[in-house]
Amino acid sequence: MKFRSLFGSVICGLPLVVCAVPDETGQVALTSQLQPLASQALVLDIKHAGDTLVAVGERGHILRLLATGNWQQVLTPSRNLLTRVTFVDANNGWAVGHDATILHSRDAGVTWQLQYRSETLARPLMDVYFRDAQQGLAIGAYGLLLRTQDGGKHWQREFHDELLNEDDKQYLQQLKTDDPQVYQQEADSILPHFNRLLPLPDGRLLLVGEMGLVAVSDDLGAHWQRLQFPYEGSLFAAKEYNGQVYVGVARQPVCQRFVIAVVAVNCIAAGSHYQWHNSGC
Repeated sequence: MKFRSLFGSVICGLPLVVCAVPDETGQVALTSQLQPLASQALVLDIKHAGDTLVAVGERGHILRLLATGNWQQVLTPSRNLLTRVTFVDANNGWAVGHDATILHSRDAGVTWQLQYRSETLARPLMDVYFRDAQQGLAIGAYGLLLRTQDGGKHWQREFHDELLNEDDKQYLQQLKTDDPQVYQQEADSILPHFNRLLPLPDGRLLLVGEMGLVAVSDDLGAHWQRLQFPYEGSLFAAKEYNGQVYVGVARQPVCQRFVIAVVAVNCIAAGSHYQWHNSGC
């Protein structure tokens, strides 16, 4: 099998190009840019966009694979690190990253527009999933979950207390009565980090995250059922393969890597059919 270096073939010599216009508050907002040093930058995700590939990474870098086999950097309206990219069809794609940044492309990644960003929130989004060109979710740190039902024109934040453990639920309920101001502060950061969304073959959606979080939803994340899981650390990856779901577990030291395998997709709701596999060093 032949492997090719992504950044070994990035088209270099691109000048720094920055365009900015005032936003509704009067402050200057970045609309497009080409940041330097793309050939040395970290790439965090690569996805298919029709018959090409699109890669995202640090400094807001986005690159497209050309027919020549080279990678071309494109203009993007963000300097924030981008963590994830997805395309729902050959043209419509979204990239997410730090400061709750959400970018959208309508032309297979050639051009990008800023749909959402919150420097006040200042939290990274870790994953994005669209069921179709209208309905989508973006998830991230401290239980951040944003939903759109109009292709990203509007994003609404949601709080899902069903993903808390019982002690935290009781704690919040008591705070809500005793001190509403402190309740708001605690509710803003009490949820675990949400790291990955995985669509299942039966139409359900799996969520994994910090503190051994594994949850499933049958209504695109409007409601979640938290599942029992034999590990209380951070979960960063999930993949369905041949009727089974594999969840990646991060452990220290590095050589102690484990994978949790759910026996079958149709057993997930029961929350008890797990097998522990040590992948070795």
